[in-house]
Amino acid sequence: MNERADELRLDRELFVRALMPAMRGQGAARLASLLTPRDVPEDTVLFRQGEPPDEFFFVVEGRVLMEADGLPPWSFGERSLVGMVDMTAWRPHRRSCRTTEPTRLLVGRSAAWLDLLDDDPVMGEDAIHNFAQRVHDLTTELGHQLEPEPIGADLGLVSPLAIHEKALVLRDTPLLLRASTQSIASLAQVAEEISLAPGAELFAPGHDERALYAVASGIILLRSGERLTRVGPQRFLAPDAALSGHLGEYSARAETSAIILRIREEEYYDQSDEHPDLTRAAMAYLATEQEKVMDLNPPRE
Repeated sequence: MNERADELRLDRELFVRALMPAMRGQGAARLASLLTPRDVPEDTVLFRQGEPPDEFFFVVEGRVLMEADGLPPWSFGERSLVGMVDMTAWRPHRRSCRTTEPTRLLVGRSAAWLDLLDDDPVMGEDAIHNFAQRVHDLTTELGHQLEPEPIGADLGLVSPLAIHEKALVLRDTPLLLRASTQSIASLAQVAEEISLAPGAELFAPGHDERALYAVASGIILLRSGERLTRVGPQRFLAPDAALSGHLGEYSARAETSAIILRIREEEYYDQSDEHPDLTRAAMAYLATEQEKVMDLNPPRE
């Protein structure tokens, strides 16, 4: 009996490792320990639109369909993760989900997963990296179809910035909208200020510095290949690329005089260790961004 239980536990861990290869250490084993096998027949409702996201689902075998009036349907086959977007975006389910054939699942409780992220900083970092990698891949493929973000009003900041001014910039970035005042203040303490003249280069393709860059004032021209994006105040430069280690694929140059806040990756994760809500805020942002791009090309596995 114990041998069978060990075999099933190993199967779950191997499945998680295959689906989340960037997860380090005991992360896959800890996540696998939260999962319970569940076999369900065709046309089983896993969750309904508007319900709280209490569970998430790994599809081992079979197929599920997520649908809602006015939204494109999403179809997922084996080796898929379902229900995580709504959970990490901190909102009720946007779509209902049902099986379209007999399906084998691994089911986890959302509260247990979020508690695990809070308790294990390494898992939190790996979860952000996995999510950011997914968003980066989707954005690279389909991001040109998204409407450009509007350029926000300049706050009239003058260098050097006070700590509270840095905190005001960071507070209203989409990446940190869910973060607490205390955690944003901690990031403001470690944010380095960079002033740029019009036309000055912030970084070039191939740079290997691991950091997040937030625009405090001015406009930055961000380029990746043929895609050019104008980024204005209170926005990070390609945060999905920065958090997945792909910012070296970009160049950034000031269109106008600009003030930039640079938060080195190690400083960001040091603060996330102390303030787990930074991890939850990043995951919520990435989930929302992933959904935007998935709606452009709905999954049809």
